Amino acid sequence: MVYAEVLAGGGHASFIRRNAVCNLPFMTLQTFNKYMSLITNKSIESCSQIHTESREIVTQEYAKVVSVPDQSGVLDIDVTYDGTWHTRDQHSNYGIGATIDAVTELVVDYQIMCKFCFLCISIFVSRTRKFLKKSMNN
Repeated sequence: MVYAEVLAGGGHASFIRRNAVCNLPFMTLQTFNKYMSLITNKSIESCSQIHTESREIVTQEYAKVVSVPDQSGVLDIDVTYDGTWHTRDQHSNYGIGATIDAVTELVVDYQIMCKFCFLCISIFVSRTRKFLKKSMNN
């Protein structure tokens, strides 16, 4: 259920609302986050394994054709790049881009992107807190 909620773009609050509508039991934020952590860790593990297998297949396919890795281990392959942004309520803050091998059509690399600079956000929050403290003291 937690996985389905995440796929639908929701979080704990929407999970609770959906469960209430269906008369399903309540789940605490701590339990929800525990399941989210398990799902995230398994996803990362699975992606890493698939990524490694894709690279091995690409290396084998290019070895059959013409290309072999150079002395530094770099393999010259033909790729294309495509990307998309996650859209939720017509707002898109997160996206992913993928480098795809032209011969095997397997993803050989990817990048997850975010429109927010978390360093900038933390600086903003810190400065806002200082400003509020100063304002309250005056």
